[in-house]
Amino acid sequence: MTEANSSGDLNQLMADVAAMREKMAAQEAELNALRTQVGSLSDAPAESGSKSLAPAKSSRRQMLKMGGAAAAGLALLAGANGLGKQEIVSAADLDVVQVAQTVSPTTNASNPTIIQSPAKESALASDLFGVFNYTGATAPSIPTGIATAIAGITAGAASGITSVGVYGLAAGGIGTTSGTYKPSFGVVGGSTGSDTAPGIGGYFYGTTADLAIKPNGAAPTATAVYHNAGEFYVDATGALWYSIAAGTPGTWVSLAAPSPAGAQAVGSLQLLGAPVRVVDTRPNSGLQAANTPLRYRQNVAYQIAGQVPSVPTAAKGVIGNITIIQPSGATAPILPAGFLVLGADVPVVTASSALNWDAGTLATGNNFSSALSSAGKLNVLASFYNNDTTATAELTIDITGYYL
Repeated sequence: MTEANSSGDLNQLMADVAAMREKMAAQEAELNALRTQVGSLSDAPAESGSKSLAPAKSSRRQMLKMGGAAAAGLALLAGANGLGKQEIVSAADLDVVQVAQTVSPTTNASNPTIIQSPAKESALASDLFGVFNYTGATAPSIPTGIATAIAGITAGAASGITSVGVYGLAAGGIGTTSGTYKPSFGVVGGSTGSDTAPGIGGYFYGTTADLAIKPNGAAPTATAVYHNAGEFYVDATGALWYSIAAGTPGTWVSLAAPSPAGAQAVGSLQLLGAPVRVVDTRPNSGLQAANTPLRYRQNVAYQIAGQVPSVPTAAKGVIGNITIIQPSGATAPILPAGFLVLGADVPVVTASSALNWDAGTLATGNNFSSALSSAGKLNVLASFYNNDTTATAELTIDITGYYL
């Protein structure tokens, strides 16, 4: 090797070293800038029995690790050759990152941003990606034993501000000439499962209510809007609707609606497997009102709700059969004619009758449906023709179903 060649190689080596020093200096400057942006990390401890989403206190080594990882991420996003490429970043490399200012790389349908747990892991990460917004020294927490892809938590909002963990908003769907449409969904939840590990698409709980649906305008049956089967809708009056068939406006069933003045709102009807007798006024019946026959225009309130296990205390109304047995009075031996009125409130003789019987009738029954009083009682009043104040009659009440 000639002296000239050795000198040239040495000069090239020195030039390479100088270039590397310049790159290292630039990287050090970028690292210092990132240190400033990252700032201090919270060292708030997690509450017992829960796992906190607050970032743990970072050591100098962790800070350098975060800074280097963030610098690499920014280089991938902002570099001239990095834009337009999908990059997968390991959460273990980033630990917890606090963003102090907005970084807006180009992200679109062809260039999504992805956070992915390593496929080699034998178990799910407890919280892959957490977004939290809270005030106070202690971070809010989610129950233990839950693995989340995205955890959104907020707490400590000022008076008049609503805290929302996850808010999803989408524009309206696009219609087609065939009458069908492609809806937009603010939030979609789905889950697959099996008989041993069932999948549930959505789960809601709250200390005040588990789910709230914002009331809309007119009833869905009064609009010219296409709906799919399976939709729920609450109109401006608070009535709850359910769509059972697609169409414009579709086929709807009213599940619940405000009651008109003087009426009592009830829910679903529960039918009993067999009739249950709750009242029998005949002697030695062993049931409610035993040995206490009905008398002329004397109102009696019978306890129905909660009287037997088959009819719960929450029952708002009942259906069943009511029977008059062996009426007697001044016309004996001819049995007197009469009628019954009943209801949640004290009946009046001018009300519609639930049962009528002719003179000489030994027993007469009829089906009935009635609301119950706030105390779960059914009021019954018997009246006899010819104003026979001495008349009496035995009574049985059998319940076949109830309304909640």
